[in-house]
Amino acid sequence: MTVGQRVRLDAERQWWSVRGAAGDVVVVLTRQAPFRRRGALEYTVIDWRSGVRGPVNVIGQGWGVDTDEQCQELAELVRDERWLVSMRNWRPIDVTDVR
Repeated sequence: MTVGQRVRLDAERQWWSVRGAAGDVVVVLTRQAPFRRRGALEYTVIDWRSGVRGPVNVIGQGWGVDTDEQCQELAELVRDERWLVSMRNWRPIDVTDVR
């Protein structure tokens, strides 16, 4: 996946946008957060090495993903294993469509 692509996961209706990528190892995706004000984003990190996706393991699982730079930084931090995908919220990777 490359930055700028749109991806569907788990046969969901809503598309995710690829906002950060660290080689073929980690991808950061964002989309409009459901039931939140317009422009409020939620994110998920795909870690291909572990075969899982989810938020990172920071307190509150929050990470600023408003800018492409923040998303790219997050991808690099996960690639370098300074942050990991939260084990409590692991989900298997199920990419159903890429555009």
